[in-house]
Amino acid sequence: LCVYEQQLPMILRYKNDNIEFLKEFTYVLEGMAVIFTHKADYARALELQFVNLPIREIIGYPDEIAPTLNNIGLIYYKLGQYHQAIEYYNKALESRTSTENVETICNRYSNLGLCYIYLRNHQMADYYIEKAAQECKNPSDDYLLGYEYVRGNNFFHKKLYEQSKTHLDASLRLSRKKENKRFEADNLLLLGRIAKAERNYTEAQKLLAQAEDLAIHYQFGEMLISSYQASSKLFGSMGQVKRESVYKGKYIELRDSLYSASTQQQINRLTIELSQQKNITTISDQKKLANLQQQLIAQHVFQKRLTISIAILLSVIVILLVLGYIRKVRFENLLESKVKQRTLELEANRNELQLALHQHRQFIQHVCLDAKVITDNLTGLRHLADLDITDPQAREYFSQIGSINNRMFQLLNQLKEPRFGQDT
Repeated sequence: LCVYEQQLPMILRYKNDNIEFLKEFTYVLEGMAVIFTHKADYARALELQFVNLPIREIIGYPDEIAPTLNNIGLIYYKLGQYHQAIEYYNKALESRTSTENVETICNRYSNLGLCYIYLRNHQMADYYIEKAAQECKNPSDDYLLGYEYVRGNNFFHKKLYEQSKTHLDASLRLSRKKENKRFEADNLLLLGRIAKAERNYTEAQKLLAQAEDLAIHYQFGEMLISSYQASSKLFGSMGQVKRESVYKGKYIELRDSLYSASTQQQINRLTIELSQQKNITTISDQKKLANLQQQLIAQHVFQKRLTISIAILLSVIVILLVLGYIRKVRFENLLESKVKQRTLELEANRNELQLALHQHRQFIQHVCLDAKVITDNLTGLRHLADLDITDPQAREYFSQIGSINNRMFQLLNQLKEPRFGQDT
């Protein structure tokens, strides 16, 4: 912890470049905290966990946040502060990731069940114990030794001792098989208390002695306190006042050393400091949220103004298009009326010209007919002259008159041809 405090500025300054180092460092803190938890040095364990948790949150290490929260819950459970333990166990469940093992999650349900056992809320205890059983379909021995202990503990507090012994014996066998000394001591202690309740004092004394030896050897401080307390009550029930007094003294001395007022004050201080840090974080988050809301409001106002501007612009464009369309329709109608009027005028002029042409052609035909009568008469007179006149000079004159008459006849035939005036 001293090394951490010395190196904290450097670690935080280079956290982006030394993520792997920080991860390893959190493992060290977690391991030390677990050791202090087993030794019942809960103040130091809690202090290390409260240092460890924000580091894992800062470096974005989600897979290890839930275990840290779970271990903090365990510390509060050992301290008998079950409501706070439940709070952290639930936080651990909320922080779980998709990569977490099912058995790990079920262990947290079992932990919640233990808390409710000691709160005498057997309904909630049964709920979480059954939930753990339902979700863990193919449990391993490591999981079962803990689960069987929880089931046995639940039946013990319901004073169903035979059922409790069945589960505790199963957990004890698995604990020895897996060499899990902590659960072995837990099971021995609870089996010893059952033997005492059943007035099997010899068996109770043997079991509690084994639990005490394990607690001393592996420095399980909290387990040793419970062992001393159980032995004191056992010898009291057996009427061995001297031995009862010895164990009661050991119990009081060890309990006071581990749960002293200063230790409790330190734990309360750590809890308050963490709560204050959370409040500061919450206030900071609220300020950020307020700023974000202001930005969203400003953005919403801008979007609203922009939408109104676009709507106005589109309205103007639509109006202009409509007006343009109306003007186009009017112009097309006007042009169409002009074309129709001009067409009617041209048709009228054409009809007038055709009528004039027809009248002119009739006039020419009449003239041609009259001229033909004259030419026919002249032709007849020329033939008569050819018969009666012998004077060469006179005949010459009549011959020229005949030529002129033929020419006139040809002209009349041309005037009478139908092609004349048809192109028009």
